[in-house]
Amino acid sequence: MEDLKSELKSELKYAWEELALIYKVCDKMIYQRGVREIANFFLSELIELLQVKGGLVALLDENWSEMVIVASSGIDKNIGSEPIQIGKGMHGKIVNRKYPEIITKYLENDPLFKLFPFQIGSLLSIPMISGEKTIGVIGLWDKIDGSKFTERELNFVLSLGIFVGVAIENTRLYQDLEKAHNNLKLLGEAERLRLVSMLSNAVAHQMRNPLENMSLAMMSLKTDMSNINPEVEEDIKDIDEEIERLSSIINNFLEFSRPSKEPCIKKDDLNILLDKTIAIVEGTAKFRNIKIVRKFDHKIPLLLINIDQMKEVFLNLILNAQEAMSKGGKLTITTKTDTDNIPIIIIEDTGVGIPEERIREIFNPFYTTKAEGFGIGLVVVERIIREHNGSIEVKSEVGKGTTFKIKLKGKEAKE
Repeated sequence: MEDLKSELKSELKYAWEELALIYKVCDKMIYQRGVREIANFFLSELIELLQVKGGLVALLDENWSEMVIVASSGIDKNIGSEPIQIGKGMHGKIVNRKYPEIITKYLENDPLFKLFPFQIGSLLSIPMISGEKTIGVIGLWDKIDGSKFTERELNFVLSLGIFVGVAIENTRLYQDLEKAHNNLKLLGEAERLRLVSMLSNAVAHQMRNPLENMSLAMMSLKTDMSNINPEVEEDIKDIDEEIERLSSIINNFLEFSRPSKEPCIKKDDLNILLDKTIAIVEGTAKFRNIKIVRKFDHKIPLLLINIDQMKEVFLNLILNAQEAMSKGGKLTITTKTDTDNIPIIIIEDTGVGIPEERIREIFNPFYTTKAEGFGIGLVVVERIIREHNGSIEVKSEVGKGTTFKIKLKGKEAKE
């Protein structure tokens, strides 16, 4: 029984780490614009998760005749500058075959690996696929503990490689458009939103199927283990919550990509809606040493709103606030009315803050303030508030925190 418990804990820990990496990669796909930045981030995270000695990411060049190494670790820079010929060597053949392999033989004769000053015992070579075409290859070699690569690791890297492949292709598309226009400022808002909509759909649909498979696997695990102990049950619950969080990211992409529609209006109490939203994040807030303070005016009027959309607005802003307080802090959520009895919601954190010169740009879908921060989520927030006849303001001071102030006119509910 103890062996089973230990094995299960190990399995859940690895599943958690896989899920965390999926989330981080998806998050990076929103915020990174450079191909090399995406590739380097992806490779470094894989190396840390799988505990390998080195690896590389190589992409096909414009002529599709050879691959160029865009990210590498554990090898000399001069070796990393060597092109990989299509159809030659382990990686070159993988591109043509379009299926992954765990290779343990004949590595000393490989055109690339024979340049290495050390001998490789085991290689994971995986094609990077976007749509129906192979755009490159991922290579990882020699686990630190000396063990061999497993089929599970192979399949995981293959699935994650699809996400990254889509991100890289979309980044290239963005860069091509940027060059063609020479300056993104020449693009009107409608054109920029159309482009982000196209990228959002491509990424979100590629992510949805693997995520649904993970969700089904978790359901099966819970069904087959009705007598598991409380500790394991809590681990499973945590993984479920992370799957739901990743689902919300996908839905955020898709919500942004859909054409704007007239909100389905229902009467609701903003205080109750905020309470429900806070309940979703209170667990992670406590874990991050963040104190949530409610300052609700219970006399604010009921509003006719799209409940799901407004919940998304609050959730986005609260999650952004949590991300800004990586070392803990205080999140204050206030409701009140102005002199015209219009409801006001204030979400205030004590996080890192945003430089003054960047505040005006944070609602721009092509603008980011940091690697992990505001992105498409704020674009959705602004659009939903605008659809509800409202406005949003932001004030921030570096080192002290950020405050979002929402004023919602909507339609006051009639008794």
